[in-house]
Amino acid sequence: MLKNLRRLVLVHISLGLLFIAVYCVRPRMHSHPVGLRDRAPFALSVIGMVLLAWAPFIISGFYACDKLLERDPRATIAFIWSAIAIAIVAACLSLNLGGLHDRPSNFVVSLGLTIALIAAARLCSGIWKAEVSDPFRD
Repeated sequence: MLKNLRRLVLVHISLGLLFIAVYCVRPRMHSHPVGLRDRAPFALSVIGMVLLAWAPFIISGFYACDKLLERDPRATIAFIWSAIAIAIVAACLSLNLGGLHDRPSNFVVSLGLTIALIAAARLCSGIWKAEVSDPFRD
């Protein structure tokens, strides 16, 4: 049970940090402020970008820990691999590596990422329904 928790926390933190980097290198994401008056909106946009990058992984982390913590470790490993694949697809969409004419906004990518991660957690918890027996539990 503790290994599942560590794995889930580690993958969510790693993917959250990856998405902060993805949002930072996205073309035309930032405009550098010219005067002192322009620094507040720039700082707020950076804070919003970081929150938008972390939101899918915070929501998914709480949901996955609730659903997968006491399941078979195979469910956790399957979720981790599916979360990595989903994050790669979302990063490609965010960076427009597919060459789409209209690039999806960060909000749309984050919303889709959140929904996909929650669906993956539900799928993995549904496939491996057998809970791990805990010898210290009454």
